[in-house]
Amino acid sequence: MEYFSTFLGDKIEKMGIRGHAMAYIISYLKNRNYMVKCGEELSKPFTINIGTPQGGVLGPLVYLLYVNDLPQHIHEGELYMYADDTAIIVSHSSPKCAHVQVHQVIEQFSQWCSQNKLIVNQSKTAIINFRPRSAIHDTLPTINTVKYLGISVDNDLKWSSHINELAKKLNKCFFGIMTLKNFLTQKSLLSVYHVTVHSL
Repeated sequence: MEYFSTFLGDKIEKMGIRGHAMAYIISYLKNRNYMVKCGEELSKPFTINIGTPQGGVLGPLVYLLYVNDLPQHIHEGELYMYADDTAIIVSHSSPKCAHVQVHQVIEQFSQWCSQNKLIVNQSKTAIINFRPRSAIHDTLPTINTVKYLGISVDNDLKWSSHINELAKKLNKCFFGIMTLKNFLTQKSLLSVYHVTVHSL
């Protein structure tokens, strides 16, 4: 953790954040006291110097400051970052060249993660290959559907998976509304609709 806080300090100092602001951010990561409650029992206080408090307002900011320099280290493809989701798009008219570029991106990303003491969550990492049916070059393990920012994207870009998932969710919602219609007013049913259906 000492390494992490020092490394983060170096990063945010390069961004122009110094003095009290930098000290405040670094102090957020050190010597935090916790207690665990199980039923009515409360543990003794203990100190944690790893990570950020869950639900803390500074947690997302600290993460963004820490990964802010990632785009400078990815030289192939286009990098898209939203909160803690990262997507890298590589495109080429030649499948073989695209294959080489993907390997280069993976190497660049892996090196950056290693240098920054970050571990990639393998269960949430995948490659999806958008290509014409005639292009056959499947030496990399790929998947047919990937979920990005809540949307399921198919490799044929027909949106079948997303539509099917949405239809299942809507069926459940409408069944629930039909069950409630004999017990709620129209205004209350409309509120249920907005919360369950409209939000999808």
